[in-house]
Amino acid sequence: MRVFTKISLLIWSFTLLVNLQSAQATHVAGSDIQFRCLGKDTFEITLKIYRDCSGIQLGAPASLSFNTVGCSPNKSANVNLPRISISPVRFMCGGQRNICEGGSFPFGMEEHTFKATVRLQDIFPGGLDPNCCKISIGYSMCCRNGAITNGPSNANFYVDAEIDRCVTPCNSSPQITNPPVVVVCNGQPFWFNNGAVDTVDYDSLSYEMADPLQNPNSPIPFAGSFTRERPLQFLGFPNQSLPFPAGFHLTPTGDLGFTSTAIQQPVLAITIRDWE
Repeated sequence: MRVFTKISLLIWSFTLLVNLQSAQATHVAGSDIQFRCLGKDTFEITLKIYRDCSGIQLGAPASLSFNTVGCSPNKSANVNLPRISISPVRFMCGGQRNICEGGSFPFGMEEHTFKATVRLQDIFPGGLDPNCCKISIGYSMCCRNGAITNGPSNANFYVDAEIDRCVTPCNSSPQITNPPVVVVCNGQPFWFNNGAVDTVDYDSLSYEMADPLQNPNSPIPFAGSFTRERPLQFLGFPNQSLPFPAGFHLTPTGDLGFTSTAIQQPVLAITIRDWE
């Protein structure tokens, strides 16, 4: 099982803020897909999308694609998830408000949550063969945030997760407890953790940097010397292996560490896997 999470970082200094577009048409900054097993072939699917409040509104419902992986024949289905909540991502100190809440800070994100219960046998035409185990769940939308600085601005946005329906007992995904949107001060050593936990199956978790996607198996191109292992300007760039506070580090426990050296709004992706 795997879960992809996309992270948007706004990095600024005390004297200069990133120059966000005031009327951009793009809006998607990050997302993750989670699922909880309710019984054989029945899952509660949760999609969280992080919208840049400088962009256009985010419509509802959200359409998820379900595709069998390695089955014969392969099958596809689509399910619409209703939106159940919209809430601002709060990162300001002292009760200050960002742009999402009518404040003066020129950056802000909303968390849009979509949720539905799905029985896999019911959504695929003709059902599923018992030996067809892996199901990919994907969400796609145009477009990514236009303020992104490491290459993939205004590109299509895609995120996915994978269910193994043959695992007994059935498996649930890790839960992401920290929104993947953070504001970082330039020149300050910084650590971030998505807060991934598995309080359902109590599986072990592993983490790895991944390519942000624009379509299934289709990475978006990074600009210049940026890669998935070094997706932003940091102290010692481009040598991500330098000891902290230089370099760019993802630890075995999912901690992301670096020291920013530029005004930037990069996007990056992390794959989270659970295993027994």
